[in-house]
Amino acid sequence: MKSDLKTGCSGRMWKYLCLTMGCLTLLAQPLMAADPKPGTATADTSKQEAPKPEAPKPDTSKSEAPKPEALYREGLESIKINDLVASIMYFRGAAIAGHVPAMVKLAEALDRSGENQEALQWYEKAAKAEDPEGALGLGEMLISGGYGKERIKEGVTWIRKAADQRFGAAMVVLSGVIASDRFVDTPDPKEGLKLLMDAADMGYLPAFKELIKVYSFGTLGQKPDPNKVRSFEEKVQKATKSSGAKP
Repeated sequence: MKSDLKTGCSGRMWKYLCLTMGCLTLLAQPLMAADPKPGTATADTSKQEAPKPEAPKPDTSKSEAPKPEALYREGLESIKINDLVASIMYFRGAAIAGHVPAMVKLAEALDRSGENQEALQWYEKAAKAEDPEGALGLGEMLISGGYGKERIKEGVTWIRKAADQRFGAAMVVLSGVIASDRFVDTPDPKEGLKLLMDAADMGYLPAFKELIKVYSFGTLGQKPDPNKVRSFEEKVQKATKSSGAKP
């Protein structure tokens, strides 16, 4: 009888233990599901928290200002459409950067707009940079009057410096200047004629046109000569045909 009781008790206890273990197993399953394998949580978190790489920002400090040559070209385009204000702006930017041809064009534009004093300054800077066009522009402004007799002499000197560089326009201007007692103390028509001839030999078209005037009206100490006039006229026509320029 006692043996039966013991057996019954053991059976009931065994059932109780089994039931208890089953409950614990059911309770543990959600926790196990929520708890990732070692190392997994850290890896996933690092993937989520890692900052995304940002796109590189443009470096504005390295952006270059327009180059003087580009400003100069813009100024020339503005001149073509008669935009004097814009041309002065572009030429000034290039001239300040040391672009010598822009200095000359700026001086021309300033002179057209009535800013004579500043125009004179830019012509002088270009002339001192040994630019023949700048020297000619400076010389022409100085001999035009209003700057005093001494500055007229200085103007003749600058025009001569430009002519010495075989600059055709300066050679033509100087030919008339040195032949007139308005600009020099001792006029020299003979040298003036030689300058025109030299410029014509270089193929400078305006020199031919001046020689036509010389031999048409008998200037620079020459007598009118119809034959020479015709000769120079033929040369002008031939030069204009070959270049496509207007006579």
